[in-house]
Amino acid sequence: MLGTVEAERSCAEPFVKQLDLSGLWLQESGPLVLRAGGLGTDSMDAIVLQVNGSHIGKDELTRDSRLQGLLQAAEPKAKHGKRDGATIRRDTFFTIKLRFSGATLTVDWVHREVPGSSLNHLDLHVAGLPKLGRGMDVGGVLGRDDHAAAASFSPGCEPNQELIFRGRSFDVPGSLLGASHER
Repeated sequence: MLGTVEAERSCAEPFVKQLDLSGLWLQESGPLVLRAGGLGTDSMDAIVLQVNGSHIGKDELTRDSRLQGLLQAAEPKAKHGKRDGATIRRDTFFTIKLRFSGATLTVDWVHREVPGSSLNHLDLHVAGLPKLGRGMDVGGVLGRDDHAAAASFSPGCEPNQELIFRGRSFDVPGSLLGASHER
């Protein structure tokens, strides 16, 4: 799995915008590319899906015979209006769940609005991972790799209150990445 993180403008808060999935789990279908784009849920590129290099729609994804038994998709009911009169929103507008023999991946397409910013991004949760045995090594964003570079500000960008506290001050988190293992 490879994730692409982008900011909507220079020195702004970054979000997960694309996940590229490949490997033995997907040998029958080929690689999957899941992308969130645009500024609203009705943007043409709000939900971008590719299976083995071919762009497909949400309905085609759920009917793809190569993914039968692996994939479930859902579109939560749209929420209308403002919450408590605020202009802050974080709504999931599409979800896919991939059930593999060693883990379950849930990917949410999220529309996020805070004052001065509106965008779509992805959240990822991985569940059911086996406990790591001695000598096993898992890298990447959910593994043991060094995250110092990913957690650092880009060259030329100074930390500021908006970037440091945006998620906490508005109580609206950015992209969420999580993993849990079997108990």
